[in-house]
Amino acid sequence: MTAVVLGWLYLDSPKSLAGFQNRAGGIFFTLVFFGLGSTSAADRLAAESATRAREIQSGYHGAGSYVLSALITDVACLRAPAAAAYALVFYFLMGLKAEASAFFTFLGVLELFVVCTAAMSSLVSLCFDVPAVANLIATSLQLLGAMFGGFLVSIQNVAPYLNTFALDPRNVPRDAAALGGIFAALAVACWARLHLRFATQRS
Repeated sequence: MTAVVLGWLYLDSPKSLAGFQNRAGGIFFTLVFFGLGSTSAADRLAAESATRAREIQSGYHGAGSYVLSALITDVACLRAPAAAAYALVFYFLMGLKAEASAFFTFLGVLELFVVCTAAMSSLVSLCFDVPAVANLIATSLQLLGAMFGGFLVSIQNVAPYLNTFALDPRNVPRDAAALGGIFAALAVACWARLHLRFATQRS
């Protein structure tokens, strides 16, 4: 529904500077929409905290298997299908490049972004026991990260060491690989946090 409304707003955008601004705004909205939506992962993990602690302490499964199953289930059942359905509607209504390779590149990067933001929200939830605090921190990190997309800040004019965190539309494979690496690092951090917490409780 969101994709239909957004696509309808920008339908038939001209191939001009105004059309470029419309498409950039639509893409920025998409990233913020899915980024903030991923904070629901923090609520889910907070609701499972008592059950998770009991199962891990009883030896039903380890911290690693819990993190892996939780992330895969969350992404495969909730986030990936939603992002794919959104992209199918939004991409063509916005009048973006009508090529299969371009569409699947857009879809792949969007899916990786959604996976990374869900993993980040999960890590924040595991680090802070109060759901309200976890949501606030996760939201703040999402908004801070949105600035490095080049939509709110001219990346070329910021400090050189900050350019490392910026996305470069001219180098999509590098950015996609970076998103994959970020997800792996976040998954390991989630496992380390759970493992350290329960190892400390046992001692």
